[in-house]
Amino acid sequence: MSNDAPRDTAELLAWIDTGWRDLNAELDALTGTPALGARDHEGWTIADHLAHLADWERSALAILQRRPRYEGLGIAREDWESGDEEAINARAQERHAGITFAEARELLAAAHAETVAAVGALPIEALLKRVEEYLPGDPANPDTRPAGRVVFGNSGGHFAEHLPWIRAIAGK
Repeated sequence: MSNDAPRDTAELLAWIDTGWRDLNAELDALTGTPALGARDHEGWTIADHLAHLADWERSALAILQRRPRYEGLGIAREDWESGDEEAINARAQERHAGITFAEARELLAAAHAETVAAVGALPIEALLKRVEEYLPGDPANPDTRPAGRVVFGNSGGHFAEHLPWIRAIAGK
């Protein structure tokens, strides 16, 4: 996604879909390989990355559902309000400890399908509204970015961000 706003909902969905297709092409190539048990320097497996992506995509979906992002992440409000992204990620990772590649892939696919359905049901005007407009008066949600940008950043954009880490774990 460029710094430009999408012209319409279909364009936003196309941007999201590009990241989704690229991620799945990589995951399809890894299915059944020994790389699935490997860990990166932080101790994360590929499954951990996928569960992380699912949680953050659900956090963006929560905005569209007018729920706090920490609910989508499955963490406590206090953790979210800390603003400590590493701690937030660690807390979310603890929730998924021991998740298999297949389970994590299913978790991400479900989160993605829900997000795509929610985005597809909204006109572009709704997606261009600031995040804070979805939860007015919530001090845990002071985000002034357009909701569609946050959704893209936690779906297609986030998938692209994690691809190099997933490839590194796989030894590529």
